[in-house]
Amino acid sequence: MFDVLGNRTYRHLFLAQIIALIGTGLTTVALGLLAFDLAGAQAGVVLGT
Repeated sequence: MFDVLGNRTYRHLFLAQIIALIGTGLTTVALGLLAFDLAGAQAGVVLGT
């Protein structure tokens, strides 16, 4: 299964995909925190629309 990581090009593509996935997750969390920071108690309304 890990033999494909021996291919340098594929390994770079795979690592880039992992980094992009982590960035997407962090963005999702950051936007939720920003909505809470801006809206306070009304954050549920902001996040629900």
